[in-house]
Amino acid sequence: MTSTSSTFHVFTHPDYAYAANCRPGILVPQQVYKSPAGYQQLSPIRFTMRNVPGIRLVDALPGVIQGLDSRGFSPPLSVTGNRITLRILWPGYGDWAHPNIAIQHFDARGNRYTMEELAGAIANRIQRFYQEMRCNPCTAAGWELQKFPFNDLYLVELRHVGQSSWQPVLMYSP
Repeated sequence: MTSTSSTFHVFTHPDYAYAANCRPGILVPQQVYKSPAGYQQLSPIRFTMRNVPGIRLVDALPGVIQGLDSRGFSPPLSVTGNRITLRILWPGYGDWAHPNIAIQHFDARGNRYTMEELAGAIANRIQRFYQEMRCNPCTAAGWELQKFPFNDLYLVELRHVGQSSWQPVLMYSP
């Protein structure tokens, strides 16, 4: 079971057996984004590779992720529209948001993103966050982006934190 009622994203045990299989690493302690309006909360979207939590972001960029569990599944991302906002609250950098991520293909069938496509889109936006923020000063000693290479970051989950807002749960594993 996950919790977004606390100040930071946490995993509660024993209901969260999924976390017991994690590779060694540390979760980036992002504060939970607080939506100014009410919303119907959707379940977290978990990313696993051969039943091990987390996918390396750099591996998701090309769009074909070998070993991604449920890669063809289309998770529910919104009950109100076809676009979402990704929010990152990396320690020392403040709230960063990338709005208007399309979650539906514009084909005749109106297909939604698969897990594989979603992982690629999220990895792309996190890479953009890195590019935009790496020259900004960090106010949290020890959490400077330069100390956490993009190539060593894993996407563990997406958590629904607002009507159309999602926040990635990231892990650093060198």
